[in-house]
Amino acid sequence: MADIRASTEIDGVFVVDPVVHGDDRGTFVETWRREWVPGCREMLQANRAERSAGSLVGLHYHR
Repeated sequence: MADIRASTEIDGVFVVDPVVHGDDRGTFVETWRREWVPGCREMLQANRAERSAGSLVGLHYHR
């Protein structure tokens, strides 16, 4: 899970230091999750992935 803390400089802002998961195929970072910031409703989750050429990526979905 990311390290989340309230900003000491700007009221109402949270600082998120995400966990980067990586190997020789690339990296994956969960950049946003609604539960990290209390009271925020607009966005549920965001991810970032960087892949190396030739990497096979599996697809999935949530019900």
